[in-house]
Amino acid sequence: MMRIKSIHIDSLFGYFNHKIEMKDKITIIHGLNGYGKTTILKILDSIFNKNYEELVFIPFKTITLEFSEDNKLIFTKKTIKKKKNLDAIEIELTGTNSAKGVLGSYYCVDGKIERLDAQDRLLDLYGKFLTYETFKHIEYSRRRDYIRRRRDLSSKRHYGRYGRIQPDRDFFFDRTKPDEIKWFHELTSEISVRFIQTQRLISFTLDDEDSEEKISEAVVNYSNEVAQKIKNLRSESTTIFESLDRTYPRRLIDYLEKGERNEIDIESLVSKMSALEKQRLNLINVGILDAEQEHQLVPIKSGEISTDDRIKYVLLLHIEDTERKLGIFDELYNRIGLLTEIINKRFKYKKLKIDKNEGFILTTNEDMKLDVSDISSGEKHMLVVFYELLFETKPDSLILIDEPELSLHVAWQQDFLDNLFKISEVNNMEFLIATHSPQIINDKWDLTVCLEGPDDTSCNE
Repeated sequence: MMRIKSIHIDSLFGYFNHKIEMKDKITIIHGLNGYGKTTILKILDSIFNKNYEELVFIPFKTITLEFSEDNKLIFTKKTIKKKKNLDAIEIELTGTNSAKGVLGSYYCVDGKIERLDAQDRLLDLYGKFLTYETFKHIEYSRRRDYIRRRRDLSSKRHYGRYGRIQPDRDFFFDRTKPDEIKWFHELTSEISVRFIQTQRLISFTLDDEDSEEKISEAVVNYSNEVAQKIKNLRSESTTIFESLDRTYPRRLIDYLEKGERNEIDIESLVSKMSALEKQRLNLINVGILDAEQEHQLVPIKSGEISTDDRIKYVLLLHIEDTERKLGIFDELYNRIGLLTEIINKRFKYKKLKIDKNEGFILTTNEDMKLDVSDISSGEKHMLVVFYELLFETKPDSLILIDEPELSLHVAWQQDFLDNLFKISEVNNMEFLIATHSPQIINDKWDLTVCLEGPDDTSCNE
């Protein structure tokens, strides 16, 4: 598996030179405010999730990524004069074996790349590129930002919010055609990156009907999502079981006629039946199966099974079919089990259960049901972060987490890394964390990288 070995950023914000050697599984970066911890995470997110426009707004000279298998990738930012009042900021690429290319160019008038102060200026600069729908998104976002923050929408903020949904997303950033830098896309596609940002409790989605942004709570969305995941798998399991049920007579006859399994151990059959019943009960306990609808597997003792091979073939085929039906839930069961284990060890006077219809169900010790929206900010942060890690990330991913300590009690911070190690065993993930909290680090200072500034000795204090 390809992984990042080191990150070197030269002249970040004009004066920081940071070198991060990645540790095994978890790397923690810390340092004073303004030293670029969050920015480093944004850089990696931009590169591996193809949000290249973000790199335009981050002041740096070069970014060097060293990978396993002796691969290297260098990003160099340059300003090139195009016309009298037109500049282009180009991001050049250098790869292994001197591979070269240009990621793209950002065109700006009179060097003004940070702000689009009004609709008329936007139209003046980029009017020929804009469609009505694009302008509608920009106008809406500018108005909402002005009301909320009493200032106009910057081009950087426009990219962050609307870059992925505007019809002409490249009218600011002229990307190089993928075929021209194929080596770059092949290299970066080998690493999956997910960025869990500080703003993680609110979800922004675009309504297809009115093209306006909808705001909802992430914890509510994930509650609905896990219920849908269960329903989808139950439907798939039913389809498999119906198929097996239809073909059961034919497969049984084939078994009996061919006699492929000459030795069937009775004790093995009994053991498998017992294991299946335990698996069924576990799936009921985590909310995947219904106790009322799932018939109990009647326990059979070894002395009750005839030595007649035909009887053993019938039982064996039934066991194999049930294993296929229940096996489809194995991955989901493991993830739900770990999520509820982590959460229920930390939540006090309440308990999390998963339900196939309602998703997250929270109850007090007196069995009073709680609305998931009413739990504390810290509890929401805990639930959202660990749900994303277990259900929203691909295996073998690099996970970027910004300030995991937000709203968490000290005791919850102290065992945060231990929980990451547990999750890493499930998904084989790697983590890069930016934090201010010594409680998050706890006793794992060997996993840290301290960011320093010029003539700064804070890391030695």
